[in-house]
Amino acid sequence: MKTLTEEIEGLFRYARKRRNRSHATNFKEPFYNNVTARVIRRIDKENVKKQRTKNKINFKSLPKESVTYMDISFLCPSRERVNNIDKIINSLSEVLSDKLETEILFKFDEDDKITINHTFTLNKKISIDVFIDKRSDELNKNYYNFLATKAQSNYLWAIGDDLVFHTKQFDVILKEKLEAYLQDKPDRIAYISVTEKGSKAKHPCFPIITKEAFNVLGMYFHPQLLSWGADRCIYEVYSGIDRILHIPEIEIEHISYHDNKAPYDKTAQSMKERFFRNKNCHNEISETVVPKQIEQLQKYIKEYSIKE
Repeated sequence: MKTLTEEIEGLFRYARKRRNRSHATNFKEPFYNNVTARVIRRIDKENVKKQRTKNKINFKSLPKESVTYMDISFLCPSRERVNNIDKIINSLSEVLSDKLETEILFKFDEDDKITINHTFTLNKKISIDVFIDKRSDELNKNYYNFLATKAQSNYLWAIGDDLVFHTKQFDVILKEKLEAYLQDKPDRIAYISVTEKGSKAKHPCFPIITKEAFNVLGMYFHPQLLSWGADRCIYEVYSGIDRILHIPEIEIEHISYHDNKAPYDKTAQSMKERFFRNKNCHNEISETVVPKQIEQLQKYIKEYSIKE
């Protein structure tokens, strides 16, 4: 039986061979890039598996949607910001209490060769999954919502690649506060906000939701919104059912050009253009979609309480 190291080296040898032959065979290069994700997942699943033997859970006997492995999944799209990727991994690694209970899910564009090549040099301090696909203008549908479907945790946290996490052991604080909040809420529908240092926004920009909340609505952010502003709509939804938990002890900071903390790069420019192209859609969703989602969640909560 091959060792983990031998298996990983074999994957890379095979990928390099296929890449070298790609000009003759028209084999798509993303295959080579996706090997990175396979290797990263292989390493972490092996480590997690060793830690999980004590739980003695027969996963095969559980419905697929009920199987979760960790506490927090961070959902992080990124484009041409390799320094930010390193910073966010380091930031999380420095403050997390239990790295085996969290994962970062990245989504990169297949034409973003700089970021993809950087994937091979990532400092492995935390469980990482990498997904690569064609570039899309639909940030919420094809990035955040996509990553949420791949998450294997109880709590989903949509983040930007330009965040810094300041609070030590915030994962422990989040779990303790949230599980206490959910004690009398067996449906486990919840939206969580934290302190966003220096933010001037009227609502949280980087909310956390439970896996159950995502499963009921089938989305994290509304897919029709192409860029910024989806955080406002999701806030309106959970405000409407009075299921918002604020945890002020957890502090994050957005290092953004909005507050003159970062340069106005191509990625920010693209986001801004999409926002103004799609701006009128926000009010429409607030007026038509949000009430329906509130009703959908209320119905689920009511039916769940009857079952209990």
